[in-house]
Amino acid sequence: MPQEGVMFVGEKGAILADYGYGNPMLYEAGKASEKAASIPIPEVQLMDQTTEMIRSFKGGKASRGSYPNAQAIAEAICLGNLAIRMDQRLEWDNENLEVTNVPEANEFVRRKCREGWEI
Repeated sequence: MPQEGVMFVGEKGAILADYGYGNPMLYEAGKASEKAASIPIPEVQLMDQTTEMIRSFKGGKASRGSYPNAQAIAEAICLGNLAIRMDQRLEWDNENLEVTNVPEANEFVRRKCREGWEI
C-alpha cells in the first residue's frame, strides 16, 4: 500500500494509487469502503507559502513552488491545452521540447520573435 497517494471512489469500487498513479490497487464496492476506513490518515503540518519559501531560502527543503516543480506542472498544463487545440493525442519529447507525432503542433511550442528581438 502506498504511503501517500490518491483514491478514486466510484459506484463500482475504488482505486488506490501512489501520486504518480503507479501501483494501482482496485477494490470492489463494499470492500472499498472497508479498505478506505482502514487506511490511517497521516497528520499533516500545513504551512503558509511565505513560511515555506523563507525556509527554502534559508537552505531547507525546496518549496512546492520551486522551479523544477513549477516547470513540470506548467509543461503538463500547456501540453494538455495544445492537445485540445490540435484535437488529438500528442507524443512529447521532453529532452528536445517538441511534439514528435504532430509536427504542426510545434509552431505553438515556442514564440516567434520579431527580427532584432531573438534570444
